[in-house]
Amino acid sequence: GAIVLQCTGFLANVKVTPGAVEGLDPRPGPDPREKDARYVRNWMVSPVSALAAGSKPDFATHPAKDSEWAPLPAEAGGLVNISRRYGLPEGRSLVWLRTTVRAAAKSEKRAAIGWNDEVWVFVNGKQVYADVNDYLKPELRKKPDGRLSLENGAFTLPLQAGDNDVVVAV
Repeated sequence: GAIVLQCTGFLANVKVTPGAVEGLDPRPGPDPREKDARYVRNWMVSPVSALAAGSKPDFATHPAKDSEWAPLPAEAGGLVNISRRYGLPEGRSLVWLRTTVRAAAKSEKRAAIGWNDEVWVFVNGKQVYADVNDYLKPELRKKPDGRLSLENGAFTLPLQAGDNDVVVAV
């Protein structure tokens, strides 16, 4: 992480002390979205792989279901924090996330997604969404100002009756 202090005035005598909380309770506060069924909470994550400059992930080459997928539950607010698992990537890298969405009948559901950099979403093997949210390139920043938010993008999930395989490449 980083701290950015930006204003039109002057700043003086600023002191940052890592870990200092000045009496704040160290326990996390309640997450109002914790019981909200609209958030996908349980994901599986693949190992990190390289992605060549200018290329897109090929669903046909994503890790097979029996490969080394690991559970990656969502954190507060529904955030799936891949960097906490793997650290910051070096170069252009790719990670696959996978979950199952069960539908009672064939239907279409609106889904919102927040991400940084690039994302591709596949439902039952077919790409249904792809986009870029690049903070370092102002013309490619998604609302709000290139930051991670469910305002970044939305799309339709085409669901079949029963289990649907949702795979996200980031």
